[in-house]
Amino acid sequence: MRFLSYLGKHFLYAILAFSVIAGFSYFGALNPHPSGLLSSLHILFGSLILLLLASFISFKVYATVLISLCIFSLSLTVSNWWYFQYFQTYFNYEVLALAFESLDSFRSFSTFESKTSAVTLALASFLLALLSVFNYKKIEFPSKSANIGVVFLLFAFVTSGAILSKSFNHYRQLSMFTLAPSYVSPIHAFFVSSQSTSPRGTEGQSKAELLFESLNRVSIDDGDFEADKPTTRNNFNVVVIAIESMRASLLGMYGTLPSVTPALDKFGEQNISVRNFYANTNFTVKGETAIWCGIFDQSVKPPYSKFSSEIKNLRCLPEILAENGYDTLYFHGNSGRFYSRNEYLPIVGFDTLEFFDSDRRALLNMPEIGWGASDESIYKYMLEELKKRDGGSPFFAHFTTITSHYPFHWDWGVDTPNFIDQLDESTLYKNYLKSASYNDYAFSQFLKAFQESPLVENTILVVTADHGIWYFPESLQSSSIVKRNETFFRMPLFIYHPDIVGGVEIDQVSSQIDIPPTLLGLLGMDQYKDQFIGKDMMRPVAKPWAVMMKSGELTIRVGEQLCSMSVEDCSGAHQECAAKNYGEIFLEDVSDLEYCERVKGDILLGGVVEPVESQKGWLAAGLDLVASHNARVFGGPESGRVDLE
Repeated sequence: MRFLSYLGKHFLYAILAFSVIAGFSYFGALNPHPSGLLSSLHILFGSLILLLLASFISFKVYATVLISLCIFSLSLTVSNWWYFQYFQTYFNYEVLALAFESLDSFRSFSTFESKTSAVTLALASFLLALLSVFNYKKIEFPSKSANIGVVFLLFAFVTSGAILSKSFNHYRQLSMFTLAPSYVSPIHAFFVSSQSTSPRGTEGQSKAELLFESLNRVSIDDGDFEADKPTTRNNFNVVVIAIESMRASLLGMYGTLPSVTPALDKFGEQNISVRNFYANTNFTVKGETAIWCGIFDQSVKPPYSKFSSEIKNLRCLPEILAENGYDTLYFHGNSGRFYSRNEYLPIVGFDTLEFFDSDRRALLNMPEIGWGASDESIYKYMLEELKKRDGGSPFFAHFTTITSHYPFHWDWGVDTPNFIDQLDESTLYKNYLKSASYNDYAFSQFLKAFQESPLVENTILVVTADHGIWYFPESLQSSSIVKRNETFFRMPLFIYHPDIVGGVEIDQVSSQIDIPPTLLGLLGMDQYKDQFIGKDMMRPVAKPWAVMMKSGELTIRVGEQLCSMSVEDCSGAHQECAAKNYGEIFLEDVSDLEYCERVKGDILLGGVVEPVESQKGWLAAGLDLVASHNARVFGGPESGRVDLE
């Protein structure tokens, strides 16, 4: 008590202010997890050290440091709450550059779900901070009490930091480190690198590659399936459309009735439809990388595109096609600086980049919706450009749409179904349905023009999506994490091929990394398929699989078996299924997280799951596979694999 009395009222108020900020940084509540709580204490100790030192100097210095720390800490806390709402992870200094690449990102603040907690936290902490300033009394230094205070805080800060650093490195070695709220405070997260330090070329990584390759390479007999495979030719054009945030569950053919996507439903029914198709990640540019390169871009760090200068080995479909005489084009309604695509895409193999920043949109008089040029206007522009190339070299073109980007509260410029506004759903979810309706309209206009053009005779058209969003209708808000994950990761995949007559439905489990080998098969370039770990979806395999990543969490589906991190204690707004385990300081074995179920029927259409005994190994193998891919991309061709002989 003598020590606290010595510090004075002003420092006691400061302790309270930063105890409130650090203590309630878990979305307005105390963090219930040991690691997250220790991380908050680490930040508290660090803040108090700075304030104690400032107290020794002068009132002006103390007040400046106190208010600056409050603003900085609250800014990181609230912005990370907002970031987590969409990406299911916190951001750090490595991601900071992304925030300045598009001012449009700030438009989504209006849908921030933690406004009340943020305002309450700000008012409480600033009130205590002002009381501290008004009661300031300079602390004399050196003195016995001052020495005790400094030594205690330094010891607590260094000790807590050392424990957390060891814990973080331990999780990095397991290839599962993530900036999860249960594991690190939103303030501390900003200073923690998400880069993996797992060994490159470990035996586990090599075994994982061989395991998953073997699952995809073992074909089974299915005469009817093979009969539906179209005749391949080497000179088809390819157009890939990745629709922003378009979950399969939004489509009528996946159970959403009345349907808001009649054009997409019809297109899927008349062509190749891959029913059990999954996104590999929850990030647009990482989904693009999976679609082009058939590789996993680790979900707990910034995308490959932000490290273009460090990439040493990335072999992708556009590059292979360019080597075989194809022109390769990329279209996007925003700036090429967004996610550094202008630097990344040439490495992937694109030779023509069509971006539309604000100046180019104005020059071409393109209508804008949301984050950039409207999808409808880009569809029109792309089709005209591709028609000019018809008759010349074959082309591979990719268009990632942008109009339907979160938070979906745009003026769509077209009529959307009236029944949407009558639904007993949140405004955000109703706007999400309207975005799906707009997507359907824009695609229908493109499809009509495409079918009336000469391209319909010699062009493969692929329609899919980049990722889902972690937001659900009222009927799913309290459903199991399995159902929500299925809704989140399931994507549509439809393929038009000029040689197909009638629809072809493929039920085997597939994902975005399977697109490159599938297209190579359709183009008659089978000799390149073995460069990818994915499968040719047109050929059935014994154990089709998919790996799904979301902010460090991993889900693996192998046939009818679905393995994920423990599904216990997954209720609540933030859905941290690994929270109970990630929140521990150390995890001895990844298998301790593994929980497997057997899928019976289509989960989106009422199918169910039942627990099965896990083989204890799928999660570890999946994490090793992801680590192997990242090691190879940044370490060169030989990294990520070792000789197992």
